Amino acid sequence: MPKISIIVPVYKVEQYLDCCVESILAQTFTDFELILVDDGSPDNCPQMCDNWATKDARIKVIHKPNGGLSDARNAGVESATGEYVCFIDSDDLIAPTYCQTLYGMLHGTQYDFSVCGVHRFPDGEIPNVEIGDISPKTVSNIEFLAMQFQKKTEFGVWNKLYRRSLFQTLSFQKGKVHEDVIFSADLSGLNNGVIYTDEKLLYYRQREGSIVATTSQKCSPDRIYAGEYLLNKVKKHCPDLLDYALKYAVDYPFMFVDPIYVNKRFKQNKQFLNAIQSYLKRHIKEYKTQKIFEKTTTHRMSVFAKSRFLYGFNAYARLLRVYFYRLIHKDPYKTGHGI
Repeated sequence: MPKISIIVPVYKVEQYLDCCVESILAQTFTDFELILVDDGSPDNCPQMCDNWATKDARIKVIHKPNGGLSDARNAGVESATGEYVCFIDSDDLIAPTYCQTLYGMLHGTQYDFSVCGVHRFPDGEIPNVEIGDISPKTVSNIEFLAMQFQKKTEFGVWNKLYRRSLFQTLSFQKGKVHEDVIFSADLSGLNNGVIYTDEKLLYYRQREGSIVATTSQKCSPDRIYAGEYLLNKVKKHCPDLLDYALKYAVDYPFMFVDPIYVNKRFKQNKQFLNAIQSYLKRHIKEYKTQKIFEKTTTHRMSVFAKSRFLYGFNAYARLLRVYFYRLIHKDPYKTGHGI
């Protein structure tokens, strides 16, 4: 039985798959199995996965109909035999000491999972990261969630090593994007703590066409679902983080509302707008009470919750203000009323 099961969902990444697998096989820690989950990829990836399996006995391949990232990860977990599990996206890379470091920090402790830092690099470049002193630190699960809210670490699952036993009660929600946020919310209910290092051992490729890069996914109703799911978990497990959760749930998605009105892309984003409005109707009293945003933002949210039609008047009035202020050479955004 291997110590670590490395799960790599594979879908339409024939340009990147070899580099990803090579970085995994170059690990200084060798007691692992690599599970390539072909999620019904329509390109050459299925054959590429099979070819890799013939080159290294530690590699096994799962071929399945397309079910999305969460479904592929769940399939990998079901097939995993390692004591620990990690997830690598098939367009990313890992440092040679990724497994050794995460395993070394976690093994022989009571912690639920270990974490490393992330280096983001643009597609087309080769990451060159100097690795220094690991210096592990420990926090509670709730403190780690606070760190994620504060953007001191990632909500993603790809820079973490988990005990496989956690997946007896946890799984990824099938059919949802932003599933890493949902999964992180579930982890907030654990009690054994987290051990982490700031050293950047996961290399995250930033590319056009990735799930998180596309506008359709940024304006997905699943983003609202994930934010509210996280909010509900915070209310249950760590109400002291309520302000963070309320801000996270709507701050980024609401940024897309004005551009949708300006560009009149209502039909394409109907479900997204419905989801935000429905969410705000349920939670606008909390935003008014907690005073998380400036009054102008809270007012806009309140108007949007009541009527998207009335919000249109508000949005277009602010747009006219921008044009007028520019004519008289004033800053339209200084008072917070621009669009």
